[in-house]
Amino acid sequence: MIEKSITSIEKTEFITEGELQWVKIKMKHNKDLLMGSFYMPHREQKHLDELQKSLDLINQSNITNKIITGDFNCPDINWNTETFSKVSLTS
Repeated sequence: MIEKSITSIEKTEFITEGELQWVKIKMKHNKDLLMGSFYMPHREQKHLDELQKSLDLINQSNITNKIITGDFNCPDINWNTETFSKVSLTS
């Protein structure tokens, strides 16, 4: 449930085949915040590939304020570059 005074819009254009959702929230002074939630049910490369596709789409947009939360189960993410190492994953 989202507070009624907060304006939010689902951003389906950033959603890929992975288990993730994105919403744009209007903050004070009309600034936008993109907030995402990611879930990786199994440590499989396909989930990371879909997350990378989604992050690539977001990085091509003009939204600069973003937060991603979730259950990543992935120590291979480089948060500075918003990329990950392709490594041998186990399920």
